[in-house]
Amino acid sequence: SVATTSLTLFQQIVAGDSWGMISVPVIEQNPWIAGPVLLTVAITVGLGLMNLILAVIVERAAEAREHDTLNRAKQKEKDRQETMIE
Repeated sequence: SVATTSLTLFQQIVAGDSWGMISVPVIEQNPWIAGPVLLTVAITVGLGLMNLILAVIVERAAEAREHDTLNRAKQKEKDRQETMIE
């Protein structure tokens, strides 16, 4: 059924459960399906890695922005103190 097939594909790609036990017999029986299956897995893994890299970049940018905001606030306070003294 479609539900069983979807669950099996999900288990293989996301969880890595029994990849060889399911994929190898299917590919041996229908060799033409090997290309789309491997292409789908390669694309999924590639997108997952790009997502992780992008998450790190965004996190670093957010940290830099927060640090910059704090530095600006400190500088403003320092400038305000200097103008009050004068």
